[in-house]
Amino acid sequence: MKILLRRQLHVSQATFSEQAFEGASLKLGDSADAQVVLPGFPCAIVVSAKSGALKLTARNGELTDSAGKRCKQLTLMVGEEAHCGAYQLSGIDVPAGFDAGLSISGGPDAKGRWQQQLNVEQHLPSLRRLSYGLLALVLLVAAIVPGFSLFESTRDLARQHAPITDAIWSTGPISSAHSTAGIAAQCDACHQTPFVSVTDDSCLSCHSDTHEHVNLAHQSAQAAAAFTGVECAHCHREHNEPAYLSRRDNGLCTHCHAKPDDWAYSSPGKMDAVHAFTKAAHPSFKYAYWRPQGPMAVGGWERERVRVALGMTPPPSSSMLKNNHKVHMNPDKVTLEDSGRPMLCADCHEKTADGLDFKPISMDAHCRSCHELSFDVFNPDIELPHGNLRAALVAMEAHFIREFTDPVLRKERALEKPRRVPGRREAAATCVGSGLDCGLAEAAKEATYQMTKTGCITCHEVADTGASELMDRWQLHPVRLVSTWFPEARFNHASHRNLKGDPEANCLGCHSAKSSEVATDVLIPNEDNCLGCHDQKTANAAIDCVSCHGFHREAGDKSVLVRDVTHALHTDRVKPSISAGKD
Repeated sequence: MKILLRRQLHVSQATFSEQAFEGASLKLGDSADAQVVLPGFPCAIVVSAKSGALKLTARNGELTDSAGKRCKQLTLMVGEEAHCGAYQLSGIDVPAGFDAGLSISGGPDAKGRWQQQLNVEQHLPSLRRLSYGLLALVLLVAAIVPGFSLFESTRDLARQHAPITDAIWSTGPISSAHSTAGIAAQCDACHQTPFVSVTDDSCLSCHSDTHEHVNLAHQSAQAAAAFTGVECAHCHREHNEPAYLSRRDNGLCTHCHAKPDDWAYSSPGKMDAVHAFTKAAHPSFKYAYWRPQGPMAVGGWERERVRVALGMTPPPSSSMLKNNHKVHMNPDKVTLEDSGRPMLCADCHEKTADGLDFKPISMDAHCRSCHELSFDVFNPDIELPHGNLRAALVAMEAHFIREFTDPVLRKERALEKPRRVPGRREAAATCVGSGLDCGLAEAAKEATYQMTKTGCITCHEVADTGASELMDRWQLHPVRLVSTWFPEARFNHASHRNLKGDPEANCLGCHSAKSSEVATDVLIPNEDNCLGCHDQKTANAAIDCVSCHGFHREAGDKSVLVRDVTHALHTDRVKPSISAGKD
């Protein structure tokens, strides 16, 4: 058994030390036989590890679990807490190589402990022991004094020939993230003052784009005050191998999120309570929708986040796009022209370079190869431009006006009988009237066909205004696809891709695309799908909060600025402002 022990160094500060213990068990107590001595600890506890969980057995005293129940024995999972006296014991996530992790914080006041230890009546040794000690001191001094001259000469020689480098002060290896030129071998790159902890200014000199976790302008004065004095070093520990550079224990998040009433927003909205990733301790997922504002999204799009209860179907999307996954994935109806094989998820959903997410869907990259925008039966290679309806209508008019005003081309078309394409309208070979009038009339026919039969209407919602002018008659509903349904979370597709070997099976195991007939379906699984593997209650592939949630927001206030704003909040000199989030 190998346990990573994390101990709080100061009661009033978030500073910790870490130590690895190996053995069948670990003893905690206030006596001399304890492996970990905790002053004023009213219990004698034996700690053992199994399957990522900690088993605590109190030989003296009683433990108190998170529900306030007193017991002699309990199992501590990652993110759970137990108490004994003034001490708090927490299960923490650990890196590879450790069976479990235990965090110890709290305890009696340090000043009180020192006063107790310095009590003369309690700690004054006997006169006999004092005499023996003085005798030993005299003998030691007599043995050391003759060696001073030899020490002085040796020290001078070392000073002349031995190089003095910053390595002699190093407390441990530096993380790979900081193993770069100008940092790894240069202590003063971060440590501005010798033997003083690294300040936020040192961190922000490089990490200038780091954003705050919360927007203090949206928080109550009570919540904003709690962030005063929070430093980078409270969560990031360098020279702290084998631990992570960043804290990963759930306590980093649940310290605040488990008590939402203490962190009330000054603006509308309320934080949901989160204790761990289980059905009982984690709220249901909140989906992010893009909603059009006004007819044809004349007022733009607004993102709306909707929390969907476990087992409930998410409300339909409003992307304004027509798409039928079931048809596209049916080999009896759709196959690829070049290979004849059925369509796969990867044919449209293309992975990003890091393998974590997918590139946006676009007409040119994923649709045009099958959904051609040709409109001239005489020349099917000519296609309409996509993405701008007015440009498409202008292209139609220009094409057909040329066809009916160019005498050479008109003569060729009158003699040539085009091949009849199934599902296509019959183009006019001749026309009575001027070439301009005939071209405009043919363009109007083609536009009507594209908007009502097949073509644009295949994928788009179309509105017919009834206007006489072609440019004013047809309108296409704008399309906006959701690039991420959970903007406040992150998901690593790369780590889940090979769960079943078959990449297609990986996709369809979570996304029910083969049964979706409309584009308004939200094909994103809920937390029940994730809890099948990642339930901290069962320690089955347990994950911590930072596995899915980032601490520093992608948008918002810069770290160096937000702490400066705290004072202004209390003096009413800062007005809340809403930062636009990314899709």
